[in-house]
Amino acid sequence: MGYSSAQAREFINHIAPIMQKEAFDRGYNIVSTAIAQAVIEGAAGTSKLARLYHNHFGMKAGQSWIKAGKPVVNM
Repeated sequence: MGYSSAQAREFINHIAPIMQKEAFDRGYNIVSTAIAQAVIEGAAGTSKLARLYHNHFGMKAGQSWIKAGKPVVNM
């Protein structure tokens, strides 16, 4: 796991309002699954990828992203 339940609660309390606003602005009504995924993939904000690169979902860059010169990190 790598993070405590207290860290998970703190992360959820921080990220939930942000994700709810962004989701509702885009017409999505259910956000809990995305929040849960951010907790799991980003280790409640404690993973290196989440802390240093703000990637809480473990998203990968495809070739079109790389060819466009957009920022990437290789871990």
